[in-house]
Amino acid sequence: MRRTGFIAVGLGALVCTVVPGELLCGAALGGPPPRAVFAGQSQGGTWDIWLAGEDGRAIRPALRTADQDERTPVLSPNRKFVAFSTSRGQIGLYNTYDGVTRTLQLASAGRPAWPAWSPDGESLYYVDVLMGKGPDEGRVWRYDLRGGKGEPVADEPEVEGWPAVSPDGVLLFTTWTQSQTCHLSTLKPGSAQPRLAWDRSLTLSGATHLPGGRIAAIGSDQQGQKVVLLTADGKLLREHRVPGASGRPVAYREGLLLTRIDGGTASLHVLDMTSGKTRPW
Repeated sequence: MRRTGFIAVGLGALVCTVVPGELLCGAALGGPPPRAVFAGQSQGGTWDIWLAGEDGRAIRPALRTADQDERTPVLSPNRKFVAFSTSRGQIGLYNTYDGVTRTLQLASAGRPAWPAWSPDGESLYYVDVLMGKGPDEGRVWRYDLRGGKGEPVADEPEVEGWPAVSPDGVLLFTTWTQSQTCHLSTLKPGSAQPRLAWDRSLTLSGATHLPGGRIAAIGSDQQGQKVVLLTADGKLLREHRVPGASGRPVAYREGLLLTRIDGGTASLHVLDMTSGKTRPW
């Protein structure tokens, strides 16, 4: 998707999430089932949620609200719901079929942010941001949408940014940017914690699990931004220099869909992980 009038955002503000899956029977509100969700800043200065179809077509507004936290909308595996956090410390679910939004009743003590779906779409993982810490530091919780209950799932107290769950639901990848570390947690009871090799000269931000257990993450060093491809235990397989890469990358066909920042304006691009070339989405 090329830059347009309604996407005029600052560094790291536009995040797009695409979830592979089969098309649903029926249609979403105002059009076919969405393929992507992103946040864009309107002329009034509010952050609104937008939906898009395949290859960036059929772009349409979904939810206009002054409470939207611009970095966090994420599409459910069945493309029916959009989870997002708000500036008031809440997580909402927007139904793309009927346009209804509901707020989750969370028991965590901090400010919930950075939601991420489980592969089966039955749970949400999020960061419970701790008061008195940095702007995005906290513990990872899991909320069961059917049972309406939440529980902490990661021991480290200072996770920063998006949690990423593996396609089999077994591994949880988290980062803490201030100490330039990342961590893999095992979500399966009784399993040994995986070891994670990491080069601390590179700071990671958003990450996603790819088919086959690999991990793709956006990192930065003194030369700028890059996308790295890691093995399941965090060893470096490949890296590509992508100036302006930001946010949380997501699997898209044979590559990645990611945000690039150019002159303070964000646009969405598709990255070929083999050649390292990008093209506008």
